[in-house]
Amino acid sequence: LQVLVSTDCGATFKAYFNKSGTALATAGPSDKAYTNPITSDWKTQKIIIDGSALSSGSIIVKFRNTSDYGNNIFIDNINIKQETSRDLTLLAINPPTGTECAEPISPVATIKNAGFSTITGFTVSYQINNGAIAQTTVTGISLLPDATMNVPLNVFTPTGGNQVLTGFTSAPVSSSGTGDESPANDTLRKSFFVTGKVSLPITEGFENSTFPPTGWSVDNPDGDVTWQRTSAAAKAGTASMFINNYNSNSTGTADNFVSSIITSTSEFDSIYVSFDYAYSAGNSSSQSDTLELRATTDCGKTFTTVWKKYGTDLQTVTGFQPNFTPANSGWQNVKLNLFSNVGSNEFQLYFAFKGNRQNNLYIDNINLFGITVPARLKQQGYLIYPNPFHHQFIIRNYEVPVTLQSVRIYNSVGQMVWAKDYYGKAYTLMNVDFDTPPPGVYILKLFYTDKTVVQKIVKQ
Repeated sequence: LQVLVSTDCGATFKAYFNKSGTALATAGPSDKAYTNPITSDWKTQKIIIDGSALSSGSIIVKFRNTSDYGNNIFIDNINIKQETSRDLTLLAINPPTGTECAEPISPVATIKNAGFSTITGFTVSYQINNGAIAQTTVTGISLLPDATMNVPLNVFTPTGGNQVLTGFTSAPVSSSGTGDESPANDTLRKSFFVTGKVSLPITEGFENSTFPPTGWSVDNPDGDVTWQRTSAAAKAGTASMFINNYNSNSTGTADNFVSSIITSTSEFDSIYVSFDYAYSAGNSSSQSDTLELRATTDCGKTFTTVWKKYGTDLQTVTGFQPNFTPANSGWQNVKLNLFSNVGSNEFQLYFAFKGNRQNNLYIDNINLFGITVPARLKQQGYLIYPNPFHHQFIIRNYEVPVTLQSVRIYNSVGQMVWAKDYYGKAYTLMNVDFDTPPPGVYILKLFYTDKTVVQKIVKQ
């Protein structure tokens, strides 16, 4: 295989690449026809055409195969482009991610040498919005052509709201001189949102036309369709939030609807989140859509899964409805106690959707609220109320998990008139239907794993 270049309209050619036999091979030997190269068989070859070959102002490039009864040759992705000796490009700066907290951030820039000379030094800088420029100088390196490297940049602490980070490279140094000869690819701009802090309760029904709503942000790392407001469907009111996943261009996408940092949690004994959602599962069992509610207490460094459903387990209606828009009856409500996930810490919630182009998903009526239990319940671990009562009363337990094993009720002469065993599956709040026995004074016994409670109750 040869790659030949002509500067005289094909009259003569000069070889810039010339390989044959085993030197040309990218895969192992075989006496059979080579018809289906696998991914690892492919080799990327870069050929530099410079000097006098470019002085004519135009060239012809020829790929020539000379057969000697060997095997098939495959070529793909031919790119002919102009390159300069010194050319750095800024590929990425991470972090920040799409959503950050107002705390110190340590950005790292990924730099690529897009020229054909080895770079021995350069400068990379950034600024937030129109603020001061932070500069980092790199020396004593050997960055080869097409190679990349990561450069830690100066730490910064952002303020709340929408921010823009602008990064740029400059002053690359090589043996041929100093300065970037192709500055058009030196600059990168990146938008991100810095979340604030809010207190409970939080209610979001998407009735306001502004989206994302105040106190929330959208993280769309793939740049495809993402969370948006719609008035085409709602569980309550006139609007909801949805993701147009049925019409997405990609599979394996990830989109997050992110809360602000929720504070003042220590004043509550329990914190709950509830929301309504609607979804019709797609036809593919191998590429399911997933909705996951995730909690983080360290600004997105680590997460705990609070709730997760995917595929047919996620659907709220019967049968597949393509390009789904729910009716009022096509919704399900979810209510979750977050205490085991976040405790008394400040936290954020992520409504994380992982899409595979199966169908649209809708969310409405997000509510976050705290509950404070009576002091007496905390002190003794249980409450019985109302007492006296007419038809039923409530047993309320404080400890989670509930260690109540069984309940017995006796009349005034010691006969057992009501009983129930829970086998470790009792709830924090339980209604006892005591409608059949006649009015009178009864003895209630609660058998916990570590104690027995005896209390007089009165039915009127």
